Amino acid sequence: MKNSSVTHYDLLDVAQNASTEEIRKAYRRAARTAHPDRGGHSGIFMAVTLAYEVLTAAESRQEYDRFLRGVEESPSGSARRPAKRSASYEPAQQPGSTQQAKADVSQMLFAQAPVAEASFRPAYGKSILRKTDRRVWPAKIMPTTLKVGLVLAVVVFGLSFLQESSGGISYGVASFVSVMICAAGLGLVLSAVVALFRLPGSRVRADKLVPRDIAMNQVFGEPGRVLSGARFGERQAELGRQGERATHALLAETLLPLMPAARLLHGMQWPGSRHADIDHVMVAGKRIALIDSKQWREGSYWWDNRTLFRSGKELNQLKFGYAVAKMAAAFPDCEVHGWVVVHTAAGDPRSPYIENHDGYIEPGRLPVRLVNAQSLAEEVGVFLSHPDHASVTDLTVLSRLLPGLKP
Repeated sequence: MKNSSVTHYDLLDVAQNASTEEIRKAYRRAARTAHPDRGGHSGIFMAVTLAYEVLTAAESRQEYDRFLRGVEESPSGSARRPAKRSASYEPAQQPGSTQQAKADVSQMLFAQAPVAEASFRPAYGKSILRKTDRRVWPAKIMPTTLKVGLVLAVVVFGLSFLQESSGGISYGVASFVSVMICAAGLGLVLSAVVALFRLPGSRVRADKLVPRDIAMNQVFGEPGRVLSGARFGERQAELGRQGERATHALLAETLLPLMPAARLLHGMQWPGSRHADIDHVMVAGKRIALIDSKQWREGSYWWDNRTLFRSGKELNQLKFGYAVAKMAAAFPDCEVHGWVVVHTAAGDPRSPYIENHDGYIEPGRLPVRLVNAQSLAEEVGVFLSHPDHASVTDLTVLSRLLPGLKP
């Protein structure tokens, strides 16, 4: 059998008809070299251990063998990982059509009736008090009596200087210096007070935040439009466009029809970035889902928020956690989560097989979930379908997101 990626039997270097005892011996040999304490790598050790667990359990091995036979008989011959999971998860589903997967997601997430219509917060026709963090010179907002008092103080100092200066040059110079010292001290006091003053909040009508005809749209931007061949290379840019279009199709056909209050934005800059490094933003109420799309090869993926492996081979790190951290800081009143979705050429939403592990979180970035298309629809749907947010389009949040779209 010719596969495009390594099988569990290949990882343990045993034949497909090997006995359980032979698999155990092969695992002990492989573990001795792959274990981090013996100079190996944690990702390879995890892949070897996963292979051992699948092949030593009769039920999971039979399922895995049936899967391999299906791959061997398929025209494409591309190998996929069976969705072997721990006992706390449901049994793995065999790969099927994208349409069936979408139906499964809808039934799983929205057993109740989907949201019939969206409401806007604030409602159109009403106004809200919008706060500001802009700091200003105190003279603009200090009471009038205080302003008059300061002007009178300056006048008194000036008259005193003119009167005393007639008594002699030296005495006049001393008075002038005294006035300057007092003025400098007053300036320092006022400068220190500046930090305590903010512009008062202003009342803003809802239609000034986002016009109603714009807010009624569910999709903003075009997936993959901002990917540049000059920046990534034309081949990588095209793969990126394919991945972004696949994610758009999944979310637009699976979740948006059931959540009319949700809004989907494509190609967004995170604060401090010049590039549209956030492929997709899906928002409902004050919950924001950030999504990065990848079009990658088939295989078995392992991710711990620090290191990424495909079939035991280490890949480049995912840096999407930095964007999630920046957005979470920019939207402190919202709940912000991040996902990286992996699409494959076969187009099967249940593939590839992916394992997520809690691991080291580098300072300055937040954890993200690595998922396939099926898991993305499930997890983002659950995240956004919170009763307090699913039926609300928050105009204050949307008005802060829209300027981040890359033109």
